[in-house]
Amino acid sequence: MAAALGEANAPPAAAPEEEETPRFSVGELVEVKPRTFPGMNKPGGTATIRKVHDEREKDGGPMKDGSVKRTTGFTYAVKYVLNGSEKRVDAQWISAKVEVSREEAQDARREEAAKRKAEREAEEARKLQEEAERQARKRAAREKVKQLRAAKAARSQPPPAKKPRVAAPASVAEAAPAPPPPPPVAEEPADVKWMRGVLAAAPRESPDEVDLEALFAAALAVPPPPGASNDEAAVRDLLGKLEADNCVMVCEGTVFLV
Repeated sequence: MAAALGEANAPPAAAPEEEETPRFSVGELVEVKPRTFPGMNKPGGTATIRKVHDEREKDGGPMKDGSVKRTTGFTYAVKYVLNGSEKRVDAQWISAKVEVSREEAQDARREEAAKRKAEREAEEARKLQEEAERQARKRAAREKVKQLRAAKAARSQPPPAKKPRVAAPASVAEAAPAPPPPPPVAEEPADVKWMRGVLAAAPRESPDEVDLEALFAAALAVPPPPGASNDEAAVRDLLGKLEADNCVMVCEGTVFLV
């Protein structure tokens, strides 16, 4: 009775450990992952298993395939389809090559072609939208230039003639002070005057519009005054001064003359 109870309470026997087997076999087509990191340059690729090494029986030593250590008891010698081979590759870098049918390959190619077409169409639509927005900004700039020109023309009109006044008595006329002289007109800086000359000589398709890149090229062809520069940064700075005085407007790579 006691013996029977002892047998009933005894722990179950441990299940026999399954023997490890290779994951891949000789002749199998596999895909080897690339290992390109500092100190390692293994591009990987499609390969064939040439040999299976049982590292449980004879350890081949430290791994030279990019592995810190082996993950299984087997390593594999592979020969790449395109070029090259490796003698010991750990299983973590290898996966079975999935064969696809001709129909599946055609479907994949069609999907890839449709994806590329959609990307091209999206890129073309984006460029068209950007161009439309650019043209809208240029139209707004042209309208602003028209307004500035109209305001400048209005300022240049002579004032309306005043009604003649009755002459004052001689004693009063002699006592009236003489009107102050007009303030002297400040002379325009030499670099700004040079910039105006470059603008006048720059090639253009429209009388009142100059391409900014063409203006940069024209500035390089005209020597600047002493102490000034004719590089792109200097030209942009001078255009900023003229723009502040409402003489030009720069928009979307175009200089509009006011």
